[in-house]
Amino acid sequence: MSSDRKINYSLRPSKSIERKMLLDVFKEVCIPSNCDQYQYIGFGASFFSDFKLIHRELSITDMISIEGNSDKLNIKRCEYNKPFSCIVIRPGYSYQVLNKLPWKKKSIVWLDYDKSLQNFMFQDIETCCHKAKPWSFLVLSLRRDFEQTEKKSFQDEFGDKVPDYLTPEYLESKKSHILIREMIINVIEDVIVNDYSTKKEEDRLIFKQIFNFTYKDDAPMYTFGGIFILKSQENEFNKLKFHSYNFVTNDVEPVCISYPIITSMEYHRMTQLLPSTEENFVINSEIDFVPKAHKENYFNTYKYYPSYLESRDL
Repeated sequence: MSSDRKINYSLRPSKSIERKMLLDVFKEVCIPSNCDQYQYIGFGASFFSDFKLIHRELSITDMISIEGNSDKLNIKRCEYNKPFSCIVIRPGYSYQVLNKLPWKKKSIVWLDYDKSLQNFMFQDIETCCHKAKPWSFLVLSLRRDFEQTEKKSFQDEFGDKVPDYLTPEYLESKKSHILIREMIINVIEDVIVNDYSTKKEEDRLIFKQIFNFTYKDDAPMYTFGGIFILKSQENEFNKLKFHSYNFVTNDVEPVCISYPIITSMEYHRMTQLLPSTEENFVINSEIDFVPKAHKENYFNTYKYYPSYLESRDL
């Protein structure tokens, strides 16, 4: 069952924050002068939350939504709910559809799975790597708990993709993101090294990690992603402003997106106190009654904090 049948995808607060963080990075590369050079590929389901944001903010008009539930009525529902005429619904599982898509443009690909790690995801990653053009993004989101709870069953399932250091603690949610990240990176690097082995060094494709998130709205989730560039484009990449964002990282340890639980009055007052240094914000006497953890979370996410409004007259 897809996520949109369990919860309104647009009302997941941590996911909403993550979506806006991704967009802030995309904006710096996909600018108005080159937006027509990009396509967006994702899983729109019935709500198309990411598609709405990408189209409105980046003006991308080449958009493909892969819909795993190919039931005739479900596809009809997706067609009915798609917010823009430029979105093309492609029925089928991602591993069936991705290889058949046109890859003539640079791509922003967000494979936003609602499942735990599975082998077909590596097939999807390989396809995206084979097809990627320089300055294309690849982002994956998945549950960070595993279906396999024992070392042997995990090794049996994923074979030579499993690192030698695997111990039972890496199968638990506290460390699973480290294992998932390394397995993804190894697959990406294997593909692009093989595909570009005959090229001059400066013409070889490389992958740069940008996103490494953990969060939890319902299930514990993990998001990993980055950008493909040529080796000769590294200096240009290093000059991009998003490297200063506090959620952009190439580290092993992820950025934890945590949604602060605060009232609307607290939200408005804390917003009025920003921008500020984190230290001054946290110790401000006007909000000393707000738990420190919530203040720290809000400080780190206030630019992306979602606003929800109940309306009785829709």
